[in-house]
Amino acid sequence: MRQPAPVLLLQPQGLTVTGVTTWAVRLAGELTRAGRSAGLVVHGSAGGHGEIECAIPRGVRVFRFDDLPPIESLAGDVAPIADAYEHAARSMGTGPVCLVPTRHGDCFGACAELTRRDPDAYRVIGWQHVASAYEDTLMARYEPIFSRFAAVSAFLASRLRDRFPARAGEVDHVPNAVDAEPFHRERARADGRPVRIIYTGRLEHEQKRVGALIAMSDALRGAATPHELTIVGDGPAGPWIDAQARTRPGVIRVSSVGPDAITPMLDASDILVLPSRTEGLSISVLEAMARGCVPVITDTPSGARELVADGESGVLVACAEEPETRTGERLAEGVRRAMSIGLETLGARSWARARTLFSPARFAQRAGAAFDAAAATPGRGWSSAESPAFSAPEGAEASGSAPAGAAERLAVRLGALLGKRVAIHGTGAHTRQLRPVIASSPNVVAFIDDDPAKAGSELWGLPIEMPDRAAELGVTDVVISSWMHEDAIWARRGTLEASGVRVHRLYADRASEAA
Repeated sequence: MRQPAPVLLLQPQGLTVTGVTTWAVRLAGELTRAGRSAGLVVHGSAGGHGEIECAIPRGVRVFRFDDLPPIESLAGDVAPIADAYEHAARSMGTGPVCLVPTRHGDCFGACAELTRRDPDAYRVIGWQHVASAYEDTLMARYEPIFSRFAAVSAFLASRLRDRFPARAGEVDHVPNAVDAEPFHRERARADGRPVRIIYTGRLEHEQKRVGALIAMSDALRGAATPHELTIVGDGPAGPWIDAQARTRPGVIRVSSVGPDAITPMLDASDILVLPSRTEGLSISVLEAMARGCVPVITDTPSGARELVADGESGVLVACAEEPETRTGERLAEGVRRAMSIGLETLGARSWARARTLFSPARFAQRAGAAFDAAAATPGRGWSSAESPAFSAPEGAEASGSAPAGAAERLAVRLGALLGKRVAIHGTGAHTRQLRPVIASSPNVVAFIDDDPAKAGSELWGLPIEMPDRAAELGVTDVVISSWMHEDAIWARRGTLEASGVRVHRLYADRASEAA
């Protein structure tokens, strides 16, 4: 009888506070319990992120590479990461090893480098966790090396089949899982006390939109709805959340804690809120549902409607590209709606839904079948002459973040704006790769970023500010510097235009490519 294919789940930013970490630890444990060799490859933690406190399940092999260079710093050199992955894979036994890259493009790039060295030794799985431009880009760039695809929601699985029709039969739907108790616990009623609201997860603004949590609390206070808000997690927006909480009674932040500490906090809470712009099949929502804590979450494309039946097992809140303050107001309306329906009723139904639809046994069976199907197919190697890395040095012609011709597009746009005071919108990899163009443009006077945590800092000696401060800097024009996120930034340009600032995009002719 053929041995089950061994699996390595790659964690390129450490065991930081994120649903992908919880997913990887849980999946490794379930695979090991099912008799499969499974391991975690763990880099050092990413800057600004705390490491989650979690026990590694018995039998799971852990390969820690804390001495690797930060994956954000590779600038196109994925060889050291690939060497570490190769070392771990050789320890997993005979036969091809299934690799599951996550979170960072150069983690995928290192896997591509391994398949270039020896395509028969590896089977790489393209596992999509969220409907985001970043993950969409990773799926497209590294499709040639994926032996199979997997998706955490039916929505994402269907979307992958539409995007890669020639490989529709190689897409697996593997929903996330949670271990719900066999019976529903009676919970303390909210009558006569403030409603207890909790958020658990990564603290950042772009995807998780955590500023909306503060706006929600302000809106509830304005509507005379007594409440307590506990924000549990860690991440780059942690200091900003701390500063906001200090001026708001009833709002507290708890740094990263492990599952054993989260469970009693969920048991003591009435409602879990999730303001994300994008999600897949949220682990934090599943964990709340398993405890009977009512989810009030944004109606993101993907897993929101697969998790929550609106008005029956929770409340879905309209999700749009809008300021965090407006999202907070919508969440406050959702909290009041949940209270009017009845928290006890909604909580009991959410527990039943989690236990019925998202069992660990189903999770392990589907994941194991996907890995074995991948192992049974021929290996797929990176054959392109292009570097397999996702990142690239400053001034490079192309990378995963900036396509060929990006520098020329930016130079032409900035040239047309000579005599204007220009800000570059975006301080990420796309902007950093195009530094030579920006540095040679005398009309660039500032950077704009939607992350409040970056406001007031500098990049290359120029100030970084939020969009609503652009006019104060004397900026007349803003150029969006992003390939993957241009459409989303363009949709939020209203704040800038309302202050008389003109907004320009680089890839209007390519806006439909990522759809």
